[in-house]
Amino acid sequence: MNIYKLYRLPKGTTLTGVVEHPHSVEYCVSYDHSRICPDCAGTNCVVKGHKLTHATHLPLNEIGTFLTFTRNRYLCKDCRSTFFDRPDWLHPDLNITMPLYHKTVLQLTDKKSQISVAADCNISPKMVSKVIADIVLDHPRTLPEALGMDEFTGDIGEWNAEQKSWKKKTQYLTTICDLTNIHNGVIDKDGRNSWVIDVLEERSIDFLKKHFTTHYSLEQRKAVKYFCCDMHGGFISLAKQIFPCAHICFDMFHIVQRLNRAINLTRLRIQRSYVVYTDGRRSFVPGKEDDYDFLQKSSRTLIMNEVERPVTTERRKVRLQRCFALSSDLQEVYDAVQEFHALKVDPGPIDIRPSLLSDWIQNHKNSDVPELRDVVNSIQNWRPYIQNTWKYLCSNSSCEGLNREIKDVKRLACGYHTFAPFRKRILLTCGPMKQSYKPYSIRQERGKFVPTATTKNHIGADSIEAEQE
Repeated sequence: MNIYKLYRLPKGTTLTGVVEHPHSVEYCVSYDHSRICPDCAGTNCVVKGHKLTHATHLPLNEIGTFLTFTRNRYLCKDCRSTFFDRPDWLHPDLNITMPLYHKTVLQLTDKKSQISVAADCNISPKMVSKVIADIVLDHPRTLPEALGMDEFTGDIGEWNAEQKSWKKKTQYLTTICDLTNIHNGVIDKDGRNSWVIDVLEERSIDFLKKHFTTHYSLEQRKAVKYFCCDMHGGFISLAKQIFPCAHICFDMFHIVQRLNRAINLTRLRIQRSYVVYTDGRRSFVPGKEDDYDFLQKSSRTLIMNEVERPVTTERRKVRLQRCFALSSDLQEVYDAVQEFHALKVDPGPIDIRPSLLSDWIQNHKNSDVPELRDVVNSIQNWRPYIQNTWKYLCSNSSCEGLNREIKDVKRLACGYHTFAPFRKRILLTCGPMKQSYKPYSIRQERGKFVPTATTKNHIGADSIEAEQE
């Protein structure tokens, strides 16, 4: 076997010796020195000294390795500047080789803590933080056809100058997702159909409006055909102002959540009617204590979807009958919710669903149950966006799933002091650079993705080839 592949040495190096230490292995290498001046690109340079350099390399069989080599110090006779030569396989700012740098970046695309990444790459957690700081993830240059937007809570530290310590600060952050594959029904080779393309540090309408108008022209914003969000009124207002050609779509999850909340609020209202307070002490209406406990234990039964999970057990039927016997309001809300579930999954043509929704709203908007009347009025206000979801088959559900992955990243890191590394880690883990079944394909195809991960300096092609070998 080729000794260079065995030791995973960078391409262009010559092995001159191997020194074994108690906990690491040292490779003494040499390489062809370049005399090109980085300032004037001149070649009229003379050697003015030497420097012995140690650079951490890829671990071999879980044993740390590092390269030892001599770098020349040159004096350019044209511009009179001095410089050290730098091989392509050495990182320009960090004391590691480029193959190790690439491996660290690939490890960061998985849901791991920085300590785990440092252990896998046999470097310090501080070096992993430096690698994250070296990565540059700009805002995407273009906007997708189907854009999703959602908010989540992020724990960002705030430096207290008086106490000289970090203070935990919780604020809402905004994720922007590419949902084009969901609309087109496409699943990529990694089994994903959506990813996060950007993370913004605020969710206020003024901030979001300034961001999109600053970074994207009107023509780019007109390219967004579908805008998916939750029932946050600010996002809807933003979409109408910033994306004039976009169809606003809702996720059915939020509608069903509001319907289930109406059932629970009705149940709680009935339970409160069984309780009286005397001198600050709670007591039950005579004979209603068992009914109170029964309704409290029936909360999950009442919000089950009969369309997807039909009532088949006798115990569940008896429980529902007893709940309806206690209150006719509860039965009315339950029947209305089940009608909406049936309407939502109606197997007939999609063109019929708007008329069915109109009938459902007409039948229940004047209900005597206040909880049902409120939720029907809300659905009536959001009706155009619900119909867009059925018509264009695009929703915000994947954004909710990506938010779950973001929370896992935050939990593994135990929070971040600043927003910049948190954003980079989210884009690495949940973005288009998500680790695939063929990890090195990310480096080969990264130019196809938006945003692309680049370093502050040029990455040599030889080091990438050496990493693949």
